[in-house]
Amino acid sequence: LYLKKVVIEDSEEDLYFYPNKSDSKRGGAMFCYCPLEEVYIGRNVSYITERVSGYGDFYYSPFKNQSKLKNVKIGEKVTTLGDAYMFGGCTSLEKIEIPGNIKEIPEKTFAGCSSLSNVILHEGLLTIKSEAFSDAPISSISLPNSVVELGRRCLYGNNLISIVINDNIKKIDDEAFYSSTLTKVVFGRSVEYIGGVVFGNSSLQEIVCRIINPENSKVAIHSSYRVEETFSTNNYTWATLYVPYGTIEKYKTYDPWYNFVTIVEGEPTGISPVMTTSTQPIVVYDIIGNQSLQPRKGVNIVRIY
Repeated sequence: LYLKKVVIEDSEEDLYFYPNKSDSKRGGAMFCYCPLEEVYIGRNVSYITERVSGYGDFYYSPFKNQSKLKNVKIGEKVTTLGDAYMFGGCTSLEKIEIPGNIKEIPEKTFAGCSSLSNVILHEGLLTIKSEAFSDAPISSISLPNSVVELGRRCLYGNNLISIVINDNIKKIDDEAFYSSTLTKVVFGRSVEYIGGVVFGNSSLQEIVCRIINPENSKVAIHSSYRVEETFSTNNYTWATLYVPYGTIEKYKTYDPWYNFVTIVEGEPTGISPVMTTSTQPIVVYDIIGNQSLQPRKGVNIVRIY
């Protein structure tokens, strides 16, 4: 009842936690009655996950539902994060760093971590499984170039403003980024499948799609999970779709891309035009200092008297 810190020392040998199945109220977790605040894991940890008829799934992770757990550190010898729900329901956990020797983040590993806002991932990670970070208000995450697949609802209910899908990610499953805060997404060149309602409830303003051949990428018009499209009607109306130079006619041909009202070749620069109501005279110069009668394509230097 007083244990606040657990250290599982570095080792090549796995450590197995036996469940107490008679404790149905707390789920039989090893430290379920301990007010843990700090955990160090230096080796692979395993435990039972099972489905009980009429009762649903039981996750016997020793660290689940630790409401006071704030500090979790994972050692370099760890190559797997157990089974599902390893840190699920740890409502005080604010930050987590996953070392690159871990190839997969299992299902629901951090599901319901309602304070988790910062996630640091390293090169080497390949897959983020279903609901891995669901209902965690993540506001900062960078997907390593090594990641190739994003599972269903993996970042459901996040607080991300933007997300970059790297050039190696091939599959984005249903509802992966379901969020009301997301305004910008960048798709890498290798995306082959985008599931249904991936951007549900979002107010996307910019969609940068680097896919050269949109005809080869399957974008959900009817999802296997829900019969809904990847993008919403609002996305088609209000978001600007940026596509690679020379591909705009392809995007205007294939469903669902042709639904976008605004399709532009190239990528947004992030530079807004200068607005002025001044009636003062101006002089325009090019980048090497030659005076022009009016601004030209490229960089202009404007002097206002």
